[in-house]
Amino acid sequence: MIQHQATGTFQLERVAGLIRALNPKKKWRIEITQHTGRRTTSQNKLLWAIYTAVATETGHTSDEIHEYCKATFLPKRIVSFDGVDHEIVGSTALLDKSAFSEYVERVISWAATEFGIQA
Repeated sequence: MIQHQATGTFQLERVAGLIRALNPKKKWRIEITQHTGRRTTSQNKLLWAIYTAVATETGHTSDEIHEYCKATFLPKRIVSFDGVDHEIVGSTALLDKSAFSEYVERVISWAATEFGIQA
């Protein structure tokens, strides 16, 4: 995935140049989506406050809770390496604001249901 901070004509010209440079004898899948921005600092602070509260309640570390929640609430993706497919857990750092907000809501609901923790 290519992400670029430039806007307007320069960005479109750069993408067009990258597409023109592709080998036409190979098959390509190209996906272009509108950039919506990454998670905010306040969203991330809220998430880690919830992780910390769950960690305190369960005796696990915040990092362990983070890994558990990623594995539970983020969609998996398949990556093929040397012809073998591997299921990979997603990353919260790559979520846009909307997807991150949905993820945080899932974690909040889980924490409230399982441990009585309110955000």
